[in-house]
Amino acid sequence: MRLWLCIVLTLLLGPLARAEDSLARVQARGVLRIATDATYSPFEFMEGENIVGFDVDIAKELAKELGVKTEFISMEWSGVFAALETGKCDLVMAGVTITPERKKGNAFTRPYFLSGQVFARKKDNTLTRPAEFLSNTGLTAAVQQETTGQFAMEKAKISKDRLHRFDTLLDALLDVKNGNSDVAVGDEPVLRDMISKGYPELEVAPGGPFVEENLGIVAKRDALSLVAGLNAALEKTLVDGRYAKIYEKWTKTPITL
Repeated sequence: MRLWLCIVLTLLLGPLARAEDSLARVQARGVLRIATDATYSPFEFMEGENIVGFDVDIAKELAKELGVKTEFISMEWSGVFAALETGKCDLVMAGVTITPERKKGNAFTRPYFLSGQVFARKKDNTLTRPAEFLSNTGLTAAVQQETTGQFAMEKAKISKDRLHRFDTLLDALLDVKNGNSDVAVGDEPVLRDMISKGYPELEVAPGGPFVEENLGIVAKRDALSLVAGLNAALEKTLVDGRYAKIYEKWTKTPITL
C-alpha cells in the first residue's frame, strides 16, 4: 500500500517539482535566454551588431538579481511564442501586452510597463479615433500582424479589408509615409521613438491612447519559480531606483509611479 502511495505521489508531484526547478535550471546554466523581436525601439532594436533597448537593460538588472547573465535571441515576432514553447528560450521580452488569451497558454510576470495603442498619421491628417474609421469606409490602417494593434482595430469593428498587415511596425509606418494607409496603429512609446528617428512627416495623433495596456515578461506556463524570482527582482529594481533610471533613459520622460 505504501509503495503504491509513493508511486502515485511521484507521478502527481513529479511535473510540479520539475516546474518549480525552472529558476534553478536557469541559475545552474548561468544564462537567461530571452527571445525578442529586435525591431521594436525603444524596447529592443539593433545598434550595430548588438541588441539594445529598454527591455535589454531591464533584463540585465533582473539577471543580476538572479545571479546569471542574459542572452537575447532576435527573431520575427511571429516566432517568439513558439521559441518559448519548444525550449529555445526561457523568456519572451518583446513589448508583450498581457491579454487573457495569451495568459491561457503562458505565464506572465507582474506588469512592468504601462503602454497603450495610438495612431501615427501624416501631419496634415486630422483623423484621431477608431470611430472615425467606422464613419468613413475608405480609410485604412497599417498594423503589425498578430499584435494588440491589430486586435484593437478588429475589436473596434474595423473590417479586415481596411487593415494592411505587416511583419514589422516599421513597415506599417512606411506604408503611411508612402500614402498607402491613412494611419499606423501601435504602442505609443514605440511609435514616438520610431517617428523621431526617421519619419519627420509623421506624428502621433493627439488625445492619448485609445486602448491602455500592461506589458509583461512571458515564461512557460509551468515556470512558476522563475516567474516568482523575476517578480521579486522587478520589485527590487523599482524600490532602489534602477527601473526609474532605465525608464527615463529610453522614454525621455520622467516616471510617475
